[in-house]
Amino acid sequence: MKFSLLIVLTIALTSITASAAVVDYRDSVLANPSAFAMYSFEGDSAATRQADGVGSNDLITVTQGNGNAASIAYGTGFDATTQAVTPHHINDDNGAAFFTGSAVNMPSSVSFEAIVRTRGLPDNDYGYVAGTRSSTNQRNYFAMQVGEPGTSDDLVNVSGNSFTGNRNTIISNYDTTDWYYIAVTLEITGSNTRVNTWAANLSDGETTLTQVASNAIEGGTFVNNYVLGIGILNNIGVPNQALHGDIDEIALYDGLFTEADFQNNLDLIYVPEPATMGLLGAVGLMVMRRKAGCTLR
Repeated sequence: MKFSLLIVLTIALTSITASAAVVDYRDSVLANPSAFAMYSFEGDSAATRQADGVGSNDLITVTQGNGNAASIAYGTGFDATTQAVTPHHINDDNGAAFFTGSAVNMPSSVSFEAIVRTRGLPDNDYGYVAGTRSSTNQRNYFAMQVGEPGTSDDLVNVSGNSFTGNRNTIISNYDTTDWYYIAVTLEITGSNTRVNTWAANLSDGETTLTQVASNAIEGGTFVNNYVLGIGILNNIGVPNQALHGDIDEIALYDGLFTEADFQNNLDLIYVPEPATMGLLGAVGLMVMRRKAGCTLR
């Protein structure tokens, strides 16, 4: 009987790990008609690693200062079904990552997702998951690492006309060894930008999103028709401040996702299927009955 229980439990646990994964999330993005860019960094060649999964806006490699494109690294992402990229971050003035090969005509409402692991930064150092500044009034930093006294190891969104004043937290004091799912929505409202942010710590097994910024209003706009930096900032045409960390997935959508939309995507990454949960419950009941001295039939 112990051997039989072990077999059932093993099957159940195997089903959990196989029931949801980053590849399932990726497949969902690829099938979403509102997705207009996706970067997954999969494959064995530069062409496949830098390909846009839903369009033709593939990435090109860019360097800043003493950054070395050959030092951009690839390895396992959040789980074994996926590959992540590690931009070459030396310091604030030296690094290498990617620009989109052509301009991104940013819609007036946009949703952004990423799976990232961000490393610690010294004071007065920054890094970008994705971002563009096309003018003083037009900032679109979907996710930026902040290395400043008192705010080091924060991940924030910056939109509009102020680098310091228009920040909205995505993750405060992130753990430098953990993977996170992050989500942002931006919407033009008059001459301002409305910002919402969410996050979940994947490494800690958080299955429910936490909303951090809620309908924050910032001056200026994020809308432009400009090349987007991926793993680095496009600072009016100049590569600037590569990410210190790893990027597993990045997705961009035309229009505003709801929290439920983002939660559904988070669920795809690692939440067991209902049938699996039922099987685990049955196994647990069998074990409880056995401990209670019941005869199993």
